[in-house]
Amino acid sequence: MIKIENMNHAVEFVKLNDLCLVFVKGRTGNMSETVLDNSEEALIKEYPEIPSIIVTLEKTPDFSRKYTIFSTPTILLFFRGREVLRQSMFFNFGQLKNDIDLWSKTFISLENDPFYGLY
Repeated sequence: MIKIENMNHAVEFVKLNDLCLVFVKGRTGNMSETVLDNSEEALIKEYPEIPSIIVTLEKTPDFSRKYTIFSTPTILLFFRGREVLRQSMFFNFGQLKNDIDLWSKTFISLENDPFYGLY
C-alpha cells in the first residue's frame, strides 16, 4: 500500500488508474484508524488487482477540500477519475464488496464510460 503525502501525487494517482481505491485517514492515533487498517487489509487481500493508496489528511489537507471529505476514515472508489463509491466512518463490507465487484468485474471491461453524458 502506497502512502501519499502530496496532493498532486494523489490526484495524479486517481487520474492514471482506471479503477482505484483511496483510503483516507484522519489524525494518527485516532480510534477510527484501527477500523480503516482492518478494512485496508481485508479489501487489499480481496482485490489485489485494484491499485490503492492511503491519504492522511494531516499531511494532505487539500485532499479533503478537493474531494469534500468531512469525516474519517473514508474509503473512496474511483472509476476513470470519477468517484463512484464512498463510505465513511462505519463500513458496510457486504455492500462495499458488492459495489467493488460491480465496478471491477462489469464496468472495467467496457471501452466507454457507462455514464458518459451524465456528468
